[in-house]
Amino acid sequence: MDSSYYRRITIAIIISSFSVILSACNMPGRATPTVGGIDLIATYAEQTAQAQRTDISKPPATFDISTPIATQPGAITPQTTPQPQDTVTPNITTSPGCNQAEFIKDITVPDDTTFLPGTPFVKTWQLKNTGTCDWRNDYEFFFSDGDQMGAPASVPLNRNVPPGEMIDISVNMIAPDTQSGYRGEWKLRSVLGEEFGESVWVKIIVATQSGMDLLSASSSASWSSGAGDQAITNLTFGGDINDTNGVATVVEGYTMENGRSSSKVLLTVPRHEKQGWISGLFPPYLIQQGNHFETRIAFLANQDGKCGSGNATFQVKYKEGDNIILLAEYQKTCDGRPILIDLDLSRLAGKTVQFILRVNANGSVQDDWAIWNSPQITK
Repeated sequence: MDSSYYRRITIAIIISSFSVILSACNMPGRATPTVGGIDLIATYAEQTAQAQRTDISKPPATFDISTPIATQPGAITPQTTPQPQDTVTPNITTSPGCNQAEFIKDITVPDDTTFLPGTPFVKTWQLKNTGTCDWRNDYEFFFSDGDQMGAPASVPLNRNVPPGEMIDISVNMIAPDTQSGYRGEWKLRSVLGEEFGESVWVKIIVATQSGMDLLSASSSASWSSGAGDQAITNLTFGGDINDTNGVATVVEGYTMENGRSSSKVLLTVPRHEKQGWISGLFPPYLIQQGNHFETRIAFLANQDGKCGSGNATFQVKYKEGDNIILLAEYQKTCDGRPILIDLDLSRLAGKTVQFILRVNANGSVQDDWAIWNSPQITK
């Protein structure tokens, strides 16, 4: 056979094979074989991928779930942005008896101190913490009632005061312009707004002060008695004239040692002991140029009208701050002759002082019915 015959056979075979292949592409699908072939390889690949996905979703065998991620070796601590937090107010509470206060004394400006109009002054009280809690430094001493007298509404304590301790609290004030009596009340307040303790007060008189009637002011004086160097008893003004502790009172219509009947006089009888004494501390007074202290000192006569055996030392003193200064003293016996006293106070002008009237028994107190007749500050 010639070569053309073989070429024709070869071409026919190629065309026939190509047709078979084209036919296979359009034939219906068949079942996936269980072994061998391309489809089986694909199945293995898919199963392997699923297993890998399953393994990825599990923690490593060495991962300790009780340990925070940040503490795992090589772990990176996640960075988070802090979220704003609500402000929390401390829960401060007080128990019964926690905040308690007791007034101890006036350090400055005793009751009925007299000031000229518009005079600045500082009132200071001493208070004691009698409760079970500290008074914090943000507690306040505040104006509660009456006349404020130019003072601030409140002042802070500025330091802690433990239970049992005392504190001096000062407030700047100004005497009002109008002549009258004034009183302002103050209290303590905790940081929670709890008011506690009794009110304390400042009480003043605003006047031009042309003088001072010590007879009228004697009921406002602080009276005490003792013997020798010992102060023993605080006295109530106006007590029984036979009180053995001593007496300070105003009497009228008694016979004096000169035989005359008395008008209203100040009677001061020392404590009924050897070297007994009695003393009165008067309200503060602002001394002005030209002021004088004037009085007559004497004894009351006995019931039989006779002079008796009175023998005592009369003293006039004044207190300025913590200092007590003797102005004058007079030895007096019951001799029927009262003594006139006239003391020029000009050298003390401008000072605010408290006068003290005192009587000391020279030995026995027998018949020491000592009187001050018309004691006053004159101008």
